[in-house]
Amino acid sequence: MGDVANNWSGHLVLAIDPDLLGGASAVKTGVTQMIEKVKATKKLPDVKEILMPSERGDKMTKQVLDSGEIEIEVNLYNELKKASEK
Repeated sequence: MGDVANNWSGHLVLAIDPDLLGGASAVKTGVTQMIEKVKATKKLPDVKEILMPSERGDKMTKQVLDSGEIEIEVNLYNELKKASEK
């Protein structure tokens, strides 16, 4: 397999009919309970908060929308400035 095994990446898309799991309401309740259990888990000493998938990105998006600013690295700013001067 060589390079193929070392560089492989993929995506999984899974669609589940909520009616097969007791209906949409039951699925939402179950997911909410699972999230609450995960977030209630004991944190490691340096961990401030346990985040679920997309929470970090959602917080960053809200911060950007609220402030109207996007924080970028200084080197990227300098390169963009150089490119705009050409």
